[in-house]
Amino acid sequence: MRYLNNIIGCISSKKQKNNVFLLLINLMLLTSLNCLEIEDNIPEKQIVPDSSTSIISTDDPTSSLLQPEDNEPFALYEYARAVTLLRAAEYYQALQQFDKVLRIHPKLHKAYIGRAIALSHTNQLTAALEDIDKAIDLVPEYAATYNARGYIHANNQSSELAIADFLKAISLNPAYPEPYENLGFLYHKLGKTTNAQINIEQAISLYKQLNNYQKVESLSKILSSIKN
Repeated sequence: MRYLNNIIGCISSKKQKNNVFLLLINLMLLTSLNCLEIEDNIPEKQIVPDSSTSIISTDDPTSSLLQPEDNEPFALYEYARAVTLLRAAEYYQALQQFDKVLRIHPKLHKAYIGRAIALSHTNQLTAALEDIDKAIDLVPEYAATYNARGYIHANNQSSELAIADFLKAISLNPAYPEPYENLGFLYHKLGKTTNAQINIEQAISLYKQLNNYQKVESLSKILSSIKN
């Protein structure tokens, strides 16, 4: 926070300061947080067969970045910190940080998604699904919310509900690769190899369009192992 304030300290206009602050936070989310994807620390009840593969995110990399109407930039900075903790599998600390974010900005739907993921990893399923419902109430047609709920359902052995949510996410944003990826892994777990291949291939294609070649490489290896 102090570092960001030092960068914008010479700007006199409050509006300009907020815009610059927001830009810096968006750059942080796109670079150091890698579009908020979680690539490590897969939980034991995983739906993915490879620990290098992202499992869930609070964000849709094909959607717009956080906008000024998302409230004061300070809330977004705290949100970025919360996501960092989530990526590091520091779930209890992440919960505290998301609580802080939501006290500052109670309508930031992505914070509810993040808190739901953290809650699901601390065996608080009911509370996690309640947070997902809050996120949907705020932004009804945001694909990442349904992808997150699908992930939560999949890791709690509710495969039919998970599939429905992944398909809902895809219907809302067909260019969003992560639900295809998670759907492919779930189909593979269920023994539906053809469906698994189709969805993972689609995820690879979409990740190529996003220039995410790390994902392309890891998913290509997984796809090859499924085919063999």
